[in-house]
Amino acid sequence: MDARETIYVVDTSVLMADPKVLFRLRCSQIVIPLAVIKELDGLKNNKNKARASAARRVTLILDELGSTQDIVSGAETFSGSVVRIFSRYIAIDGLASAADNKIVGAALSLKLDAIKANVIVLTRDGNMRNVTRAYGMKAENYPPDLNIFVDAPNTQTYSGATAVPH
Repeated sequence: MDARETIYVVDTSVLMADPKVLFRLRCSQIVIPLAVIKELDGLKNNKNKARASAARRVTLILDELGSTQDIVSGAETFSGSVVRIFSRYIAIDGLASAADNKIVGAALSLKLDAIKANVIVLTRDGNMRNVTRAYGMKAENYPPDLNIFVDAPNTQTYSGATAVPH
């Protein structure tokens, strides 16, 4: 299977923990459901300054990608990943959070649209991973290796190859 056929649906929790994930998932499609954008918008004014800063950082990265490329059809990063914002989802009711249901529903919509694609939901939320699996899709914790840090001088990509983030 070609690496471009791997589609990562990224949850807010992953983006908040590691905004550079968009550059670590090399040669992959990275989908950001619109529900994640809404959550980031709410988090940018969080009383916890670190959380607010992380939300703003992710928003800035997405805005920069979208200002020079069509982020709806796919904006290519320097690491070879293609990032896109996705607004469609299938309604599900497996989680308490409406946003989390929409994120899993977006992954389900992508899976039904691209049957040959390897759709993987990346989230730090164990219940979201369980619900994703209940719908017959793959879900992974991120980062799988807790030695990956956002501001490490020699940053490892998700695939294990070394990359230099912007």
